[in-house]
Amino acid sequence: MKLETIPEAIRIDAAKAIATKGIKKLPEGWAKAGKKTDPKKIETTLHYLNVSITIHEDGAAVESRARCRKLLGIRETAKGNPGLAAIPELIRMDIGSMLTMRGMSKLPTDWVSEEYGVPPDKLQAAVHYLDIAKAIHRNLTTMNWRAQCLRLLHRWDDAIAAFREIIDFATGDRRPIYVPSSRKSIRLCEKRRAKAPAPAKPKKATPVSDPEYAKVAASFAEALVAGDFKKARTLMSRSLQKSTSEKSLAKSLKSLLPSAKSKIDDSNLVETMDDWPDKRPGDAGWAYMALTGEDFSEGAAVTVSKEGSRLFVRQVEWGRP
Repeated sequence: MKLETIPEAIRIDAAKAIATKGIKKLPEGWAKAGKKTDPKKIETTLHYLNVSITIHEDGAAVESRARCRKLLGIRETAKGNPGLAAIPELIRMDIGSMLTMRGMSKLPTDWVSEEYGVPPDKLQAAVHYLDIAKAIHRNLTTMNWRAQCLRLLHRWDDAIAAFREIIDFATGDRRPIYVPSSRKSIRLCEKRRAKAPAPAKPKKATPVSDPEYAKVAASFAEALVAGDFKKARTLMSRSLQKSTSEKSLAKSLKSLLPSAKSKIDDSNLVETMDDWPDKRPGDAGWAYMALTGEDFSEGAAVTVSKEGSRLFVRQVEWGRP
């Protein structure tokens, strides 16, 4: 698909997220003259910036890319951006996964089973993020979620085409997992299409902002990844601060790592909830953050509550659910 068909607001949001993730690969002050930075890290950041600019050209990203090129001794060319084909697969895979999670995090936990309960604008926004993710790196998870969103939107022809693409793409031991369910979904869509009136033209989708409690959770996770445990504690409620020291925070985070040499490189908001069985008075929301490194993916779930006029992390659950 052509990326230009994605609403500009969503392309801007996706491009900014990719550029930010790329810049995080470098140490603070990397662009200063005389600052020694690992060339491999600069090259990695350059790839992220190239993808970001492919999706939507931004002045700050273009400037950062020029600095990366200068540090690597690469001359500026008239063509400018080499495009997605020149990006290493592992980086495209990482970006695709991040954008997939960014789109799906806007939907409720049981969105697939909620035939009529998911707002169409949220489903449409998720489809746009999944379209970008799929354009960058095709994988069955992204393709299946996209097809399911199209089904819930009653876009029968598009959903059928998406499920057929999954059948063609699935290979090896993945075929028994995806092919039967995709064929079943195609039959369902064909049956519903025969009975349904012509679908209304979908409304223009815009990025769905993360709720305030999710922003607190994201800031907490970012502080953990940066090793800034002092800042992480400032985002905790008073009662949690009393039982949690900077040292114990570091120890809890370290316990997630597969080895002593492992390092967490990034965090991503994966899932949010504003209603759950154990919710207490004053709780604003629950969020699960993926904490990823080169060869692993762990996570932390936080409950965010209101204390006074502000939101703070009341509880932390370490590890994947």
